[in-house]
Amino acid sequence: MPTIKLTTSVVLEREAKKTLSIELAKAVAETLGKPLAVTQAIVQDDEVISFGGNFDSDSAFIVVLSIGALNQTNCNALSARLCDLMKQYGVDPKFTYICFNDKRAEEWGCNGKTLA
Repeated sequence: MPTIKLTTSVVLEREAKKTLSIELAKAVAETLGKPLAVTQAIVQDDEVISFGGNFDSDSAFIVVLSIGALNQTNCNALSARLCDLMKQYGVDPKFTYICFNDKRAEEWGCNGKTLA
């Protein structure tokens, strides 16, 4: 059930968004030891994002949600991996913020019920 949601100011073509979505999902699944089959990745591009009160550089905001596995070691590894990935799309790591959010199973729903 891990989910990663990327919001970025970078403008991407549809195929690039698909590729990035898969790359994000793989990064999360592999780093957290979760199955790719249940990992969701969302890419929102061409968003208006100010960083430091200006729009001079492309930036990104990433949210990673997971039931378990979000510890200091995994978050550090995933932060490095996601920043490296965003560099490939023109976003300097210093303009990438990542929010890690560990959820309880009863706080996550799918298929008409919670995962608890």
